[in-house]
Amino acid sequence: MKKIIIVLLLIIGCIPETDICAKGEPSPNNVVCVEIYQPVIAPDGTEYPNACYAERDGWDNGCLTLKEL
Repeated sequence: MKKIIIVLLLIIGCIPETDICAKGEPSPNNVVCVEIYQPVIAPDGTEYPNACYAERDGWDNGCLTLKEL
């Protein structure tokens, strides 16, 4: 029984973690953004005029940071 638990722990430890703030696929043709200036910064340092533009470029809204004006 102990060997099974050790093997399971080793398997679980080898599963790679996924980065929840990794940039996804952009969807520029499917999203229309309003022109409201509320700048956000993506995890890679890219600045967008608002969260809609960042999401359209593939970023998850939870990963964005509001830029201080």
